[in-house]
Amino acid sequence: MKKLLSKFLIASLIFSAFLIFNPSVAQAGGSIYLSPGGQSVSQGSTFYVSVRVNTGGSSVDAVQANVSYPADKLDYLGVGYGGTGFEIQAESSGGGGSVRMGRGTLSAKSGDQLIGTITFKAKVSSGSAWVGFTSGSEAVKGGSVVVSATSGATYTFTTPPPPPKPKPKDKTAPKISDVKVVNIGLDTATITWKTNEKATSIVEYGPSKKLGIIASSTKLITTHKIALSSKLLFPGTQFYYQVKSKDAAGNEAKSKLTSFKTKGYKIKLKILGSDGKPLAGVKVTLVPGMEEATTDESGLVTFTDIAPGKLSVNVKVGEQVLAAQIEVSESKKPDETQDIQVKVAGVSGSKVLIEGVATYAAVFFLGLLIAFTAVFLVWWKKRKGQVKPSQAH
Repeated sequence: MKKLLSKFLIASLIFSAFLIFNPSVAQAGGSIYLSPGGQSVSQGSTFYVSVRVNTGGSSVDAVQANVSYPADKLDYLGVGYGGTGFEIQAESSGGGGSVRMGRGTLSAKSGDQLIGTITFKAKVSSGSAWVGFTSGSEAVKGGSVVVSATSGATYTFTTPPPPPKPKPKDKTAPKISDVKVVNIGLDTATITWKTNEKATSIVEYGPSKKLGIIASSTKLITTHKIALSSKLLFPGTQFYYQVKSKDAAGNEAKSKLTSFKTKGYKIKLKILGSDGKPLAGVKVTLVPGMEEATTDESGLVTFTDIAPGKLSVNVKVGEQVLAAQIEVSESKKPDETQDIQVKVAGVSGSKVLIEGVATYAAVFFLGLLIAFTAVFLVWWKKRKGQVKPSQAH
């Protein structure tokens, strides 16, 4: 540490002597110069000028650079020393048309070295500015001048380009197409759609037309896919939904309100009267859901995609609507059919059968009567056409 402090002290003394006495000794080749050596800059723009020294093959341990610039054309914004090979600072000032920087080093440097970087701002839009060095700009070693040649630079001013015209504001909403519901299961469903431009993906859904649940993605895309939450979907349930997409400009489009039904359970009901005989040809309605079907001659009726739990079975016999309750199990697999027997109190299967036969007979004889009447009318018209009226004498 003592050796390092000694070296630093010696270098400082040498550099101070260089600044005070500034001896003039014939120097070798090399120069103190500016980089870039000239360029065009637009009014109001900021640009950087590096002050450098080329030692011309010799080595130096201190350098003084005094830069002159036209203050009416350039604003001095500051000077930086990042990347310089001269780690000791003896002088650093700027403004009013002059920049002064004095630097030293503990280990002599050779070759092309950065002294410091000046930041300027162009004040005018035409003409040019000469930036050069004033007297005392030298690089030395051990108090002897090694480099004193300098090279300035000319910077030409230009009018800044006009700002780009703002793009017309996008006021057109995306076009939504090909809306589909895929991967429908007991508690799964995925909504897909397309837009003609990149936009966000939003699905509003719920068990009623009021919707109330939102699933979305802010990623801007044209092919959209939103999987609905399995925690919010229930088997055999009607869900309403609407898709929306918003482009980068904030224009939003939405599809029409529509619905889908999740997968449910398959049930086969055998509708029996109070006498245990099947009720054939009667309308059966499940509540809630209002699914309807008519029993076959064996009193059987099948429903699919039914929600689990307790349901009311309404059976319409003539003008009567009779009700019974069933329970659809959630433990069975969806593909398996649950066979449920429903006995309806207040009506017998035999009575329904007799009423049905009577009804079919009445319809049959009514048909015969209509057919007979039609044949008679045809015969009557034909006969009437064959009888010629008597001629007058």
